Amino acid sequence: MILKPEDALLAEAVFQRRSVRSFQLKKPDERAVAALRSEISYATSRDAAIHFQLFLNDPSPFEGFTAGYGMFRNARHYVACVVDTSYEDCMQRAGYWAEKVALRAVSKGLGTCFVSGTYKSDSVAAQLRVTWRIPFILLVGYESDRRNTLMARMMKGLAGSARRPSAASVLSSDSMSYEEVLKQWPELQKPLEAVAAAPSSMNRHPTRICIQPGDTPDMPRITAKVNKEYAQSDIDLGIALCNWQIVAGGEWEYGPEPLWLD
Repeated sequence: MILKPEDALLAEAVFQRRSVRSFQLKKPDERAVAALRSEISYATSRDAAIHFQLFLNDPSPFEGFTAGYGMFRNARHYVACVVDTSYEDCMQRAGYWAEKVALRAVSKGLGTCFVSGTYKSDSVAAQLRVTWRIPFILLVGYESDRRNTLMARMMKGLAGSARRPSAASVLSSDSMSYEEVLKQWPELQKPLEAVAAAPSSMNRHPTRICIQPGDTPDMPRITAKVNKEYAQSDIDLGIALCNWQIVAGGEWEYGPEPLWLD
């Protein structure tokens, strides 16, 4: 089996990205903004459920209550991750495309953070239609040097962000063992590490990959699922699917147990 990574820069960004909560005030430069707009345009043209919108210099969703508790500093540039809920698997799709935008931001030197609850949704100036919703937003911006503030350390501890799962731990209980997988398909180590590196709500890391023998010796059957259900689990699954696909190529077929098509 020969893997074909989608994008070398994004593949690097998969392992570089981490959540950033403290930003500089300055606006992303023109090249970074152009890259974000291009990635968003690509997502919206490829997937009818996706209607992401970029906002710059708009701190209003983070003013007031949330800002008073110091969860974010200088949060003012973001992508409103608007999704049409009339489409099947819309939250998986939103997570998938948002992670692509996040990785593009990282490749351009920006920090990012997925935010699903700690902002004022009624202050987001996104255009919405009857079935369109904003399940989360993606903060972007230059990371502040103040990364070791007390609040940052508290939030890191609360989310357990210092603890990342191993590549072996993302395999499901009904999968071949990690040792068996690497013995037969050593090239799958990197995609499994990419899934382990995927951000998730409160670092729950719900995504599990099942690898079983396929119809031919050189091609396994690979599916994904979540091992726990919560409000953001489908979003987190989509994020993990994106990481795998960026590193391994191919394409995922969305659903309750997405199937990887090489």
